[in-house]
Amino acid sequence: MKRLLLPLASPARHPSPLLLLLLGVVLVGCSTTTLSTGAALGNAGKAAASAMQQAALVSPVEVQRLMVSDAFLQGIYKDPVPAAIKKRHDDIAKIQKELANRAAVLSNLASAYDAMASLSVYDASGSYNTALTGLAGSVSTYLKGAGLPPLAANVSPLVSQVAGLIAGAIQKQMIRDASAGIMPKLAAVIAAMEKYQTAFVGFKEIVESQGGDAANVLYGSGLFSALPVLNAIGTPYGYTAIANADRMLATPKYRAFRAGLAAVQAEQSSQQSALISTAFDQSLSVLRKLQSQHAALANDQPIDLAGLATDLSALQTTINQLVTALALK
Repeated sequence: MKRLLLPLASPARHPSPLLLLLLGVVLVGCSTTTLSTGAALGNAGKAAASAMQQAALVSPVEVQRLMVSDAFLQGIYKDPVPAAIKKRHDDIAKIQKELANRAAVLSNLASAYDAMASLSVYDASGSYNTALTGLAGSVSTYLKGAGLPPLAANVSPLVSQVAGLIAGAIQKQMIRDASAGIMPKLAAVIAAMEKYQTAFVGFKEIVESQGGDAANVLYGSGLFSALPVLNAIGTPYGYTAIANADRMLATPKYRAFRAGLAAVQAEQSSQQSALISTAFDQSLSVLRKLQSQHAALANDQPIDLAGLATDLSALQTTINQLVTALALK
C-alpha cells in the first residue's frame, strides 16, 4: 500500500554561497599553473568541507530526538531495561558521537584548505601548519571512534621555506607540500567513514522500525493530541481538524484511522533518517572527489572540479530537504 507522505515546504531554489564559490573555482580549476590550481583546490576544499560540516551538524537533531525517546522508554521499564532497548540506545549514542567527531574534523579541514588557498597569494605557512596540526588531532580522534589506529606522526608534514628557490617557486612548493599534508587526512577520514557506513544503515533501520515508539505509547495513552498531524495532512487542501477529533479517534469506530496516523508518523521518521543516510553517502563521495584532485595536483595534472561541484550541489539539496523535514526553518 502506498504510504502517505506529509507535504514538505519546498527548499529555496537559489544556489548557496558555498556552491557559487565552488562553481566559480571550477572555471579556474583546469589551469596547469600550480599557484592557480592550488588556490582553486583550496577554495573548493573549503567550500566542500563547510557543506559537509553543515550536514554533520544538522543530522544530530533527529539523533537527539531518538535519544530522548529511548530515555522515556527506559524510564518506563526501569530495571531491568530490555536488552533490545539498551542496545538501540548504545547504537544511537555511537552515531551521535560519530557526527560530533566528524563535524570537528570537517571544521579543521575547512581551515586547512583556506590556508592552502592563501599560500598562492602570500606566505601563509604559519596558518596552514596550525590548521594541519588541528586537523591531524581531530582525525585521530575520529579514527579512534571507528576502532582504527591514529595517524602516524610522519603523515603530518608541515610546510616550510625551501632554500635556493625564488619567491614564486617557493610558493608553488608550499602548495605542493600543503596538498601532500592534507591527502593522508582525507584517506584516513574516508576509511573511517567507510567503516561507519554499516552503523548508518542500522540507524536508518532503527528509525524506520522503532523511531516513534515513545510517541505512539503516549498517544495511545491519550496524552497526545492528533490535531497537529491531522492539520498537517488537511491544511494544504483546505481542511481543518474539528475540535473533538481526538475524542472520536479514541472510539473503536476510528481504530483504522489511529493506525493511519501511526503510519504517518513512521513515514516522517523514515524520510528524515533516509536524508541523514543520504547526506552521509554524499559527503563520502565529495571526500573521494577531493582525494582524486589532490592526486592530480601531485602528478602535475590539471584538476577538474566539475564532478565535485555536481556532488556538492546534490549534498546541498539534501541538507535543505533535511532542514525542512526537521522543521528547523
